[in-house]
Amino acid sequence: SKGDVTSVNGDTSAASGVHIRGDVTDVNGDISLCDASVEGEMQFVNGTLLVGEKSQVQGSVTVKKPEFNSSDAVQPPIMVVGPHASVNGPITFERPGKLYVSDSAVIHGVQGVTPEKFSGSAPANVHLPTCPAK
Repeated sequence: SKGDVTSVNGDTSAASGVHIRGDVTDVNGDISLCDASVEGEMQFVNGTLLVGEKSQVQGSVTVKKPEFNSSDAVQPPIMVVGPHASVNGPITFERPGKLYVSDSAVIHGVQGVTPEKFSGSAPANVHLPTCPAK
């Protein structure tokens, strides 16, 4: 699809073969790229970003700070770069969170978080958003 994809309270999912020619922004929700590609940048605040198997992000990925401090205990944001996936721009965490990177994935530059490597299809004990059935 052309243009940007934005969600405030909801999950965003791109199924196999989907090519987003713009930016993806999600505030409160999970994002899953499932053998899909994003030409632009990705930003999210809360939730989990899955750059699933064979998915590609051409631009940067930024984990943003919430615009206001909430008293709710919010889970730290999680980003997973799956097997044979790639993120060509820098990955920046502006707040504490977790970054899991497959040992077969390609990333370029990380700020604000220490990547944790995993092998296999997914990191252990991490709840991931599901990909739509093919």
